[in-house]
Amino acid sequence: MSSVIEPVEGRLRAEWRKGLILLAALVGYQMLLHWAISSDPGSGLGESLTIAPLVVTMFLAEYFYRILRYPNFSHASIRSTIRAFRKYGGSGPAPGR
Repeated sequence: MSSVIEPVEGRLRAEWRKGLILLAALVGYQMLLHWAISSDPGSGLGESLTIAPLVVTMFLAEYFYRILRYPNFSHASIRSTIRAFRKYGGSGPAPGR
């Protein structure tokens, strides 16, 4: 982490970009879902594709809740979490047990 405070305008622009990318992905996903259901309704692919966004939405809602509820807490990225598990050996028996 750097000690330089980034301007708010830059952060907002980045958030809008992320939102537009998410919107484009959502539109593409809905097109895929429509194709999967209309091409072969009995395959079960449509049901699987319908459930997946609900699971993703659940995780995103929980993440945003944590961000809003604990704004001063430094949240770790998935990449930094994996790096820490590699460096420290992951979860194992607690020392002294």
